[in-house]
Amino acid sequence: LEDWIDDATSMLQSGGGINKSTSCSVHVIYIAITNFERLLHYVGHRKSDLFIQVVAHRIRDIAHTNDIVGRVEASEFIIISKRDLSKEDLISYSNQISNVINDSFRNSDTEITVASSIGLASFPEDARFSGELINRAEYAVSIGASNTAGLKNSIKTFREANEETHRFVITNNSSDEKFKQLFLKAL
Repeated sequence: LEDWIDDATSMLQSGGGINKSTSCSVHVIYIAITNFERLLHYVGHRKSDLFIQVVAHRIRDIAHTNDIVGRVEASEFIIISKRDLSKEDLISYSNQISNVINDSFRNSDTEITVASSIGLASFPEDARFSGELINRAEYAVSIGASNTAGLKNSIKTFREANEETHRFVITNNSSDEKFKQLFLKAL
């Protein structure tokens, strides 16, 4: 994924045949199922694996055909989009994704309800390189999840997450362990 993002951002930085008056972006939508550990403990590995497969299919089904969808870790997914989307369009798209993921899953003996945290980062506004872009979207996920204790859905842009961290620094002692963890994750 990082190679693909590198190619896209390099093309956009150099103009790569694009009309420079047209705004072009690369967006990273980082998705985490925030209460997955509890789910795993409650229903076990087999059902959790099936659940992740269903979530992956649902994300692929709702994702735009020109976007790339991938699984990052056990309960984390990423969508890369080179489409021109406004912030409002990106948040609307993320809400659709969140709604699809967060539908309850039912079978004869179990109902599973999950929460998701979605982090958004865009090139060139939030980062200049692929690793930065992914890290900043992941950072937004972690701020959103920490604000809801992982029990409610959240969608955060990198800029919103960064502003929240700055407010936290101003209003709290900077030696606070939570701040250190959030700050180090952003680097």
